Amino acid sequence: VGNNDHSPEYDYTDGLSLHVFKLSDKAEVLVNDMEGNDALKATAVKENGKVSFSFEGRYKDLKACMRNVHKVKSLSGAEAEDSELGVILHIKENNISFEM
Repeated sequence: VGNNDHSPEYDYTDGLSLHVFKLSDKAEVLVNDMEGNDALKATAVKENGKVSFSFEGRYKDLKACMRNVHKVKSLSGAEAEDSELGVILHIKENNISFEM
């Protein structure tokens, strides 16, 4: 989900919110810039109750919302806040991990 609903032309990696629904094993997304070039690759992996994210490329004020998950523990690389949609992770490092 982008941060601009007034124009189709903006930096898609600035203020981006990734929403993760029912992560069972692995999910990946590639975000392009306005010219169609690869700008950000985000990967999420869940294994034995532990979730890890990795981010390659550029981003600013990136968030990941774990939909319908309201508690995480042993979080590293991000700050968490609960919301009505689920835990919002404010990404601080290129690699984050936590337990659900």
